[in-house]
Amino acid sequence: MYLPDLTIPPGNYAGSLAALPSAVAALVVFALGLAVLVRERLSRVGWIQFLLAWAIGAWQLCLTFSILSTTVATGTWWATAGTAASILIPVCEFHLAAVLVSRAPETPRYVYAGWAAAAALLLTLFATGWFYQEVTWRGWGWYAHYGVGGYVFVAITVVLVSVSFLLCRRMIRDQQARGQGTAARRGRVLLAGLGLGSLGGVDFVPALGFDVFPFGGIALMLGSICNGYASWRYRLVEITPAFAAREFMDTMSDGVAVVDPEGVVRLVNPSLLRMLGYAPGELLHSQPPAAVAVLLYGAEGEGAWPVQACVGQEREYQDPLGQKRTLSVSISLMRDGGGQLQAVLVTIRDITAALAARERIERLAYYDPLTKLPNRVLLEERFGQAIARAERAGAMAAVLYLDLDRFKHVNDTLGHDAGDRLLQVVSERIAACVRESDLVVRNAESAHDATLARLGGDEFVLLLSPIERGEDAAKVAMRVLQSLSQPVEVGAGAPVATGVSIGIALYPDDGQNPEVLMKRAGLAMYHAKGAGRNSAHFFDEGMNIRTRERRDNESSLRRAFERFEILLHYQPIIDARAATVTGLVARVFWDHARHGLLPAREFQTLARDTGLAVPLGNWVLHTACMQVRAWDASGLPPLRLAVLASPALLERGDVVASVRTALAESGLPPERLLVGIHTPATRADRDRTAATIDALAALGVTLVLDDFGVGDLHPSLVLAQPVKAVRFSAPDNDSRTKGERVVGSGLIGFARGAGLDVVVDAVADPADAAAWRDRGADLLIGPAFADAVAAEDVPATLDLLAFRRRSGTLFADRARPDSSP
Repeated sequence: MYLPDLTIPPGNYAGSLAALPSAVAALVVFALGLAVLVRERLSRVGWIQFLLAWAIGAWQLCLTFSILSTTVATGTWWATAGTAASILIPVCEFHLAAVLVSRAPETPRYVYAGWAAAAALLLTLFATGWFYQEVTWRGWGWYAHYGVGGYVFVAITVVLVSVSFLLCRRMIRDQQARGQGTAARRGRVLLAGLGLGSLGGVDFVPALGFDVFPFGGIALMLGSICNGYASWRYRLVEITPAFAAREFMDTMSDGVAVVDPEGVVRLVNPSLLRMLGYAPGELLHSQPPAAVAVLLYGAEGEGAWPVQACVGQEREYQDPLGQKRTLSVSISLMRDGGGQLQAVLVTIRDITAALAARERIERLAYYDPLTKLPNRVLLEERFGQAIARAERAGAMAAVLYLDLDRFKHVNDTLGHDAGDRLLQVVSERIAACVRESDLVVRNAESAHDATLARLGGDEFVLLLSPIERGEDAAKVAMRVLQSLSQPVEVGAGAPVATGVSIGIALYPDDGQNPEVLMKRAGLAMYHAKGAGRNSAHFFDEGMNIRTRERRDNESSLRRAFERFEILLHYQPIIDARAATVTGLVARVFWDHARHGLLPAREFQTLARDTGLAVPLGNWVLHTACMQVRAWDASGLPPLRLAVLASPALLERGDVVASVRTALAESGLPPERLLVGIHTPATRADRDRTAATIDALAALGVTLVLDDFGVGDLHPSLVLAQPVKAVRFSAPDNDSRTKGERVVGSGLIGFARGAGLDVVVDAVADPADAAAWRDRGADLLIGPAFADAVAAEDVPATLDLLAFRRRSGTLFADRARPDSSP
C-alpha cells in the first residue's frame, strides 16, 4: 500500500501538449464558478456552485501539473492533491441537486451523509495507505493506481451521481405537473449538465490500472458550462427569507430604515438614500443627521428614541442640496417575546408628486382653468360657509350675479382668444374691487370671506359675508361698474369697451338658502339688463331706489371735477397770543346744483367709495400751494398753509411724493406747510401709515394731529408720532357742558405737557376765542374771525381782520359767564 508524502516537491517540470486539455478545463471552470457566484449574489446555491467549480478546476489543475512533472516525487504530490479535489466533486453535485429539489431554506439532512462520506475518504487518503497502490508513469504523465480506498471512492461516486440523477428527474416531473415551464426547462439543462459531467468518470479507468488518457475533465467542463447557462438564464437561487428580504428591500420604491435601541441606523435601502440625498456611509452605523432625525422621529423627538408608532404622517424634508420634499413616514416598533423594544422599522414614501397631482386634480375640479377663479362646484361649498358666517355675526350676506354686456360681440368679431383675454382682465378687476373695498367684509375670518367665482361663459358670482347693510353690497357693485367701464386691451388692435349687469340678492331678506338666493340674484341681473345694461339692480325695489340715488350722486361727483364744481376756500388761522393772522387753512366745497355749497364732510365718504379721494387730495394740495405762492407774489405777507391729508390719501396714495411735488412746483418752503393727519384707529392701520408719517416729517413740513381727543386714541400713541401740534374742534354753544369744558382744558394741558402746539377749530364767536386763548390755545380758527372764502376774497378778509385787531374787536375779552368753553 502507498502512503503519500505531503511535502511539496521541488519544481521539476517539462512541457507537454497532453496537459493542454486539463489546463483549459481548469481555467474555464474557475471562471464559470466565479461568474455564477456573482450572478446568484453570494447566495447559498451560488456558493455550492462555486465550490463544485473549484473542486473540478482544482482537480484539472493538479492533473495538468502531474502530467508536466518529470520526477516521481513531483508527480505523486500533484496526483494526491488532484485526488483530494476530485473527492469533493460528487458530493458537491449531490448537495446542489438536493437543494434545488427541496427548495427549502435549510439544507436537507441526507446531504450531511454525503459530506461525511467525503470526509472519510479524505481521511483515508491522507492518513492511511489504503487509497493508492502506487503512482506510476503512464507515458503521458504520472497517475495514481487505486487501492481499496480508491475502489470505495468509485462506489460512493456512482451512488451520489445516481441519486443526483434521480433528484433532478423528480424536480423536472414536479415542475411539469405544476405547469412551471421555465422551471422545467431549467431542470432539464441541469440534468444535461449532470449527464455530461458524469462522463468524467472515464478518469477512473487509468486509476484502475488501464492505460487510458484521462480526458474526463473536458466532460466536466461541458457539464459546468450547462450549469452556468442554467444559472445565468433561469437563476438557481432559492427564495429564502433572508434573500427575499434583501431583494424586497433593494427593489421597493419606498425608503426603509432600521434603527437600533441606541438610535443608530443599522439598515437602509437604496430608495431611502436617494430620497434623503445621502450616501450609505453617511447614514449607516451612526446617529442620523439632525434633519433626518426630525424626519424619522418628529420635531419634538430629535435625537431621541421614537416610542410611538405612526402610520402615514406627512412631514416636510429638505435634502442637503436644498430640494424640498413631502414625505409620508410610518414607524413600526419591533419587540421581542417579552415586549422589549428591539428595533424601529421606519418606512418612508415620497408623496411630493402625489400631492402635486392631487392639487392639480383639485384645481381642475374646483377652479376655472382660464381665470383661476372658483367654479360652480366650489361656489356651492363656499355658499354654506358664507351663510354660516353671516349667522354667527348676526349680519347679512350678499350674492352679486354678474353678466358681461356685449361679450358675445367680442367673441364673434375678435375671436375666442380675445374673449378669453377679456374674461381674465375682467376677473382681475372684479377681484381688485373687492380687495379695495373698505366696508365690505366686516370681522373677516379668512381670505375666503369674499368669494368671486366664474360659473361659465361670461357669468360671475360674488359672495360677500358678513356685511352690515345692503348698501355695502351696492358700494362694491358701483366699484365693479366703474372698473369695468374702462376699456380693456385684448391684443387685437383698439381697446374693447364692455360693461356688466349686476343682480344683487341679500341673505336673509331675499332668501335663506343658496338656491333661492342665486335664483333671485339672477332675476335681478336680468332686470338690470332690461333697464339698459351696465347697471346694478337689487331684488328688493326699495334697495334699488337707494342704489340709484347713490349712483346718481357718484356720477354727479365725477362730473363735478369736469364742471369745476369742486371749490377751494381759505379760512384764516389766528395766532392767539399775537392776535394776528399767521396762516390759512384750505377748505374743500362742492357747489352742488341742487343742494348748494356742500362742505367736504358731507361728500368725503362718497369720494372715498368712488375712488376720487386720492385725486381730490392731490388736487387740493397742489392748488393750495400754488395759490399761497401767488399771494406771495402779489405782496401779501408770508402766510402758512394748512391742508388735511385724508385717510384715503395716506393709505392709498403716495402722499409723500404728492407733498414733495407740490412744494417743488410751487416753491413754497416746507416749514410754511402744515399737514393735518388722522391717526388710524387700529394697530394694523397705524403700522401701515407710520412710515408715511415719518417720511412727511423728514420733508420738513409741520404735522398736525387732527381731531385730537376723538375716539379711543391712547396718549402714548400721540407721543410716538412725529407731530408738532394737535387740532380739535370747539363744541358749539348749544352743546357745551361742564364736562366738555373740563375735557377741553385737559386736552390743552396734555398737549402743553408734551410740548405740542394747540389748534382749536370751529371757534364760534369772539367770546369763545378769548376763552380758548386764556386756556392756552396757540392757534384759533372759526367763524369768530372769518368764514372760509374764495381765493379772490382772501386779501379783503385779511384787511378786515387787521382792522378788527387794531380796533380791539378781534377777541371779546369780557366773555359771558355761560359761554366759557
